[in-house]
Amino acid sequence: LSARHDIVEVAIVGRPDAEWGAAVTAVIVPADPDSPPTLDDLRDEVRAVLAPWCAPRRIELVDRLPRTALGKVVRSEL
Repeated sequence: LSARHDIVEVAIVGRPDAEWGAAVTAVIVPADPDSPPTLDDLRDEVRAVLAPWCAPRRIELVDRLPRTALGKVVRSEL
């Protein structure tokens, strides 16, 4: 997903889900906030290279990903 022209940054996290326990969620910084990628497009792209259950069930759009001083994503803040 990070090679897409419409995504600046992405982090994949699990979010609580009543049916599955956790849902794969893509937290995305879109290149153009007015025209973000669609969930269907992302799911199709992931399914082309990974198992279907690896495809995100949800997306969340953010302005930036929280990072440490060393540049690592702070997952607890997502």
